Amino acid sequence: FDPVKKELVIGATTGDFSDMVKEGIKPILEKKGYKVRLVEFTDYVRPNLALEEGDLDANIFQHKPYLEQFSKEKNLHLATLV
Repeated sequence: FDPVKKELVIGATTGDFSDMVKEGIKPILEKKGYKVRLVEFTDYVRPNLALEEGDLDANIFQHKPYLEQFSKEKNLHLATLV
């Protein structure tokens, strides 16, 4: 995550997580001067792969144990942001 970057692409699964981005995260970041684009996914594999490939700056859809296991199985270099 680059704190200087002013355009952010966030991935989320459709439903509660994408609503969280649209209704909560995006408005807060836009008030701070960021431009936010949401990419919605309908599966639990593609968001992490897109993040690893650099197509996303962040994603939101999973709990920490899932992220850790998935990253280990796929040899990804992802980390949580708290």
